[in-house]
Amino acid sequence: MSSNALKIYKMMVQNHSKGFRTGWAAHALDILYDTSTLHVKRQVKTKRKRTRLRKIKALEDVIYQTIAINSCDNDWLHHKLQLTKRTARHYTNMLCKLRWNVHNFSFYDPNPFLECLLYFFPQRTWRIVKKFASYQVDLMDLFTLPLQEAISDEISDVQINWSQIEPTFGAKYFGNLKFPSRRIYPYWNGIVQIKAEGKKKTHCAILPYNIHWTGRNSHITLPIPFRFYGIEKAAYSKGVLKIHFDNSIRTAIPLGSASWFTRKLLNNQGKKHWSNFINSFMSTYWKSEYSECFNFDTHEKVLRNRLINKTRPINEIGNKEFVLTRMLQV
Repeated sequence: MSSNALKIYKMMVQNHSKGFRTGWAAHALDILYDTSTLHVKRQVKTKRKRTRLRKIKALEDVIYQTIAINSCDNDWLHHKLQLTKRTARHYTNMLCKLRWNVHNFSFYDPNPFLECLLYFFPQRTWRIVKKFASYQVDLMDLFTLPLQEAISDEISDVQINWSQIEPTFGAKYFGNLKFPSRRIYPYWNGIVQIKAEGKKKTHCAILPYNIHWTGRNSHITLPIPFRFYGIEKAAYSKGVLKIHFDNSIRTAIPLGSASWFTRKLLNNQGKKHWSNFINSFMSTYWKSEYSECFNFDTHEKVLRNRLINKTRPINEIGNKEFVLTRMLQV
């Protein structure tokens, strides 16, 4: 790795990351809460591929336990909630696949994005958990719902705000943050806020983002369903806007960090690094729909073009690594 690559990376983060706008985020959570459960069940896919999202009250209880004690295991849930061990394991696996929880070896923690929102907005966030979690709704798909709705509106302006948590390079994007930001890393590097001014209403979305490195390029990843971009499955664009779509997300180790060098050294020796286990979890449980660009600018251009001009950022190409399908009608 060249020192120049690290310098470019730092400049990219510092130039695009601004302070977290709590008022804006609170408004986004209020809008999401006001969405009817019936509308959410119609619009948001379940990872179990069921057409009917049956309510399972115990899923809310399991999330509550992971939040209340920061992490728990299936034995704890077995005794605390009077569940069989098999049922407890079934519910924890389900919540991991729906991205409400993460599997930390033998323990289960809340998705760090959810945990961060609970720190800033405990009442607003918890009532969203109570309203939607039991319906087997994917957490990230739920939070992208405002973007899906904005597609059918006439959008005149889009504002985008990136807040960086890890690495901070000395900047306090989340000022006076007592929340343990290390819990965000290695899953998410920060939070992006998107506000689209529409003819019908203002659409506000708040999402986490992941930055990982492949070779010399940074990959900034957003957990946004493919259908927002007007495609059914994975596709790739080689045009002016360099964007591709994937079903995976990788460990967000900062370029040049001690962990980054340690992983490279251990992997070269044929040994496992802790991030390899995290990547295995992501591949198994968080296999979903993600969009990736090399920089923040491209993401912003794609999002603005899609929301304002309804443009699909796709060029069809023949590539064994990507499954190309017909475009969705908008």
